[in-house]
Amino acid sequence: LLLRYVRAQAAAADARGWRVAVLNMRSCGGSPVTSPRFFSARRGSTDDVRAAAAWIRQRWRPPTLAAVGWSNSGTIVCNALAEQASKTGEARLDAACCLAAPLDMPLSSRNFERPWHRNVYDRSIGGGPAGEK
Repeated sequence: LLLRYVRAQAAAADARGWRVAVLNMRSCGGSPVTSPRFFSARRGSTDDVRAAAAWIRQRWRPPTLAAVGWSNSGTIVCNALAEQASKTGEARLDAACCLAAPLDMPLSSRNFERPWHRNVYDRSIGGGPAGEK
């Protein structure tokens, strides 16, 4: 279950002749939970990006490997780039674009607790207004 903006971005890249892969983070996008660790935009998840990058490099052998991250995935891509300064090998990204990424996760989390945001996002993510069963 991919979000519309992810589908649109992937379609635009494909239309330009680029090979496209989409990484659903753990327990996101309808992906099953198959490990003891859940998705975390603030901590972790960069090893999943590196594993995907290594898999793509081994299978497709692209001359350039770029990542695009939206929202929390943008934060993960930024973190992966920051960490790769000390990494070598197939798991490296050559380029990246991070869009609408919450770079201060604690502040962003507090912002979601405000009444308007809580109503909009709880309804969108949970399927109904906050507290509705």
